[in-house]
Amino acid sequence: MRPRISDEATVQQVEAFYIDKYGEPSRWNALSGDGLNIDIYVWDSKSPDGVTLYFTLGGSGFPRAGFAPTQRLELVTGFDPPTDAVDKALASSIQYAISDKPVAGGHTLTLPEPLWPGSEMNSFLFVESGDYEPLYLGKEVVVSFLMVIPIFHEAIEHLRRVGEDAFLDSWEKASVPYWDPHRRPYVGT
Repeated sequence: MRPRISDEATVQQVEAFYIDKYGEPSRWNALSGDGLNIDIYVWDSKSPDGVTLYFTLGGSGFPRAGFAPTQRLELVTGFDPPTDAVDKALASSIQYAISDKPVAGGHTLTLPEPLWPGSEMNSFLFVESGDYEPLYLGKEVVVSFLMVIPIFHEAIEHLRRVGEDAFLDSWEKASVPYWDPHRRPYVGT
């Protein structure tokens, strides 16, 4: 485990970026563990699709695992209806992304427990989305925002077989509501 020396100036710049772009959060939850403090900022109905957005704040204080020290990361997801109980899974996922193994678009992370109580999903698909462009800060620091989409564990093998683009295309063709925490399992075609 790497030492936990956070670049608080970068985290503060990311927070200012969030507030400038989305306004004050509707609510937030502070989580800590293993020497890492992660906040989950929530904005009701702020996405282009009208879903509730959840952003991590705190991961950008640390270099991404497997990337240059100037590369930082925060995660975003969205739900309709709101699903605030996803906060612990988001915090665990950002902690994994900065501490353990490099993550990028197309990667998955399976957690040992459901993503939120009562969910059958325990995996996230990391997606590079054009909706969330990187934030360029001083000292060549670049903060990327990866979307995480909850997926059923059964879908991971299909995703690995066909690749991220084909997987997401099949979801789009089938009109899979990836933002719906109560959606039915869909593997893909």
